[in-house]
Amino acid sequence: MTTYYVDPANGNNSNSGTSLNDAFEDLMPVEVDGKVNLQAGDVVKVRDTAVMYPPSKPTWWQTSGTADNPIVIEAYENESPIIDCSKYDGTHGLDLLGTQHMVFRGLEIRNAGKNAVRCNGTDGQDARECLFEDLHIHHYGQNSQWAGNGIIFYGKSFDHVVRNVVAHHGSTGGGSDGFYVGGSSGAGRGGGHRYENCVAYLNADDGFDFYDADPKHPNVMVNCVAHHNGHDGMGTTGDGNGFKVGGPDFETGNNVLKRCVAYKNDERGFNTNGARVPNEFYNCTSWDNGSYGYHFSGSADNVVRNCASFDNDKSDVESLWNADSAYNSWDLGISNPEFETTDPSSDNFLRPKDSSPLVDAGTDVGLDYAGDAPDLGAIRSEDSINTSEPEPTSPTAALKFNDGTQHVSPVGVRYYDGSQWVATSLKVMMDGGFVEAFGKVPYDGSSTDGSTSDGSTTDDSTSDGSTSGGSTTILEDFTNGLGNYVGDVSSFSIVSAPSVRGNAGLLYDKTGSDKLILRDSPSTTVVQDTTYRANIYAHSGGNYGKVYFFANGSSWSDVSGYAIEYDTNKTVSPQFKLLRLDNGSLTVLDEVSVSPKLEEWMDVEFTPKSDGSIVARLYDASGSEVASVSANDTTYTSGTYGFGCNNPKVSFDYLREV
Repeated sequence: MTTYYVDPANGNNSNSGTSLNDAFEDLMPVEVDGKVNLQAGDVVKVRDTAVMYPPSKPTWWQTSGTADNPIVIEAYENESPIIDCSKYDGTHGLDLLGTQHMVFRGLEIRNAGKNAVRCNGTDGQDARECLFEDLHIHHYGQNSQWAGNGIIFYGKSFDHVVRNVVAHHGSTGGGSDGFYVGGSSGAGRGGGHRYENCVAYLNADDGFDFYDADPKHPNVMVNCVAHHNGHDGMGTTGDGNGFKVGGPDFETGNNVLKRCVAYKNDERGFNTNGARVPNEFYNCTSWDNGSYGYHFSGSADNVVRNCASFDNDKSDVESLWNADSAYNSWDLGISNPEFETTDPSSDNFLRPKDSSPLVDAGTDVGLDYAGDAPDLGAIRSEDSINTSEPEPTSPTAALKFNDGTQHVSPVGVRYYDGSQWVATSLKVMMDGGFVEAFGKVPYDGSSTDGSTSDGSTTDDSTSDGSTSGGSTTILEDFTNGLGNYVGDVSSFSIVSAPSVRGNAGLLYDKTGSDKLILRDSPSTTVVQDTTYRANIYAHSGGNYGKVYFFANGSSWSDVSGYAIEYDTNKTVSPQFKLLRLDNGSLTVLDEVSVSPKLEEWMDVEFTPKSDGSIVARLYDASGSEVASVSANDTTYTSGTYGFGCNNPKVSFDYLREV
């Protein structure tokens, strides 16, 4: 039994991997056909010193531990390693084929072209009894017509445990689910999986989808949540079920759901979807879904006890003739549940008040309860629900941002890895009394929500990853698309990579003359005596990118205001310019020659002052100042911001006040 170490920043795959000082760089040495043939009891510990960008999909073929000595791939100590799959577009994130008794724990997996985690059987060996625990999986299915799930168990894949896993932002409309179990007559069908404390949201199809699962191997879901499924937030749409536990093409069903919650999904909260074998629902809650709370289609008498359903758009329950229904809110004629709150950001979300008719209204189904009888629904009157992340198993601090109407979570916490901003987890360092987020910031246990008066979000990071001591107001990270822009909007697109914050960046990838977009609403006025920063990514073969301020107009031909131009074409000189535009006519106020750096995020900073001076600076990915330009000009003192390009290919992201 050997422990191996992976250190993306300091390791090398020519090392032995058996110590922190002799670590591997990525997972390639411990994959199939790697230099290490993992054996039962071996452990691979992955550090978070930098984002890991595997050059090809990490694959394990018929790799097997034992029940007593599994093979473990996990985060080192309390670190939060990130595996970014964007370097090998169009394929799976982690590919597990015929694996048995493996553990994957504490990892963040993002930007997979197809499935983030695929665990299939092979002709030679079933996949069996693997554990997936404390994983954050997101932004998958971006380059696939069908396969785009968070975790998929397909074919002869049996008896896995998925615990404390969040799966969100699946972009394949026809088949992007948070968690999927399926198969075919050729590949076979599996099941027998157990999901505990898992959350699925913003998946373009369904949250949990067991369309082709084998009813001979029942799947069990306990304390799981599905919300806002049916769209990915970027325009891709699909079925929109929270929990889909059947399919009409095979004999399906026989799944068990206990204390699960479905809310604000585009269509149904819980859908049996033509299942021919009864499913069982105990103490589940469906609220505010786009059509039905529960839809019992098919030919099975689904067992439903102690469940609650309210405020769904079409009806709270449909096709009740396919259900053995008793002690549910609709059976008892309860119309007002008297929830403490329907605010998902609250710890009391969907929790019944003490006076609620849901309290003590159920029957004993073998689940724990307090009082004279079980309550109806997933959340007992003494409980609360976590709607965004798995329940933490160690001390945790939480941040919430204001989205303009309410404080919401989760919030992305990011650090600078030397070339770009990347997401990480928020951790409490109990020995030092610090919250580790953008460096170590003193934390005394008090609450600071980071919101500004206008609902925008703030952080304390600077371009080099240190903390500035002040706050940063994020004006644009493109997660809400381009609906608030005017100009040549169709010439730009929102892409998941490259991006600085989260998984949305602005890309200009057209051939032709100058194009621009200007922010139209809301609250977009650039303010004097304020410093702004934006990131520009110079793709190979691109020409230039512009960041506009104090701008007015709707196209290149009529725009007035100022712009900072960074020329990414090495044959153009000077490359860094401060410009004034007068109804489309261009005047160079100052310029300087620099050597453009391709395929890396640069930082453009500008400060328009009330005395008429304008200063702009260019920083490289390490945070070092590369160039500066300045001028005195008072022609324009008000207007919005925007972005412009000429010829492909230039990216922008993360405009903020600093």
